[in-house]
Amino acid sequence: MARDYAHRSRSKKTSSSPRIPKIVLIVIVVLVALLVFGLAFIKHDFKMKNQILPTKGGAPVEQAKSVKETPIKTKITPKKTPVKFDFYNVLPKMKVSATIEAPVVSNSSQYVLQLASFNSEQPAKVFQEKVLKKGFRVFIFPAVRGDETWYRIQMGPYKNQDMAETARNKLEDAKLSSILVTV
Repeated sequence: MARDYAHRSRSKKTSSSPRIPKIVLIVIVVLVALLVFGLAFIKHDFKMKNQILPTKGGAPVEQAKSVKETPIKTKITPKKTPVKFDFYNVLPKMKVSATIEAPVVSNSSQYVLQLASFNSEQPAKVFQEKVLKKGFRVFIFPAVRGDETWYRIQMGPYKNQDMAETARNKLEDAKLSSILVTV
């Protein structure tokens, strides 16, 4: 009798219960083991608290039971002093006066940046305060020319031209113009 291998029926393996992956089984076993060890630790710790401990004299002494401390109930009331912020009123009334004396210039050649020149002292002081508020240290140098006194706003002195040019660039960044003067 001849067999028909082309149309033979294939047997399918069907199982009634699905297979559980091994990793899931390992995780379950580890979790159960942790639960058992945790319960054993708690039970052991509970036994240690109720154990009678021997002392040096040989007489057993029970371990002191924990006593709940009751906190002392005292009510501390802070003194309520009104907070006064006077600077809101004081600061607007204050006037900033910046008087910086001109530095002493030696005989060697030094460089100074001149920002402005005024024929009266009051506008020179106003300009000086404006520049000081921008963060530059400037001074007023009075120069007498004939019968007139000119008040020059200067910054420096600088030992070399490179240092003066660096300061001049910072002034330009702040939108202030200046000229380099050799002293």
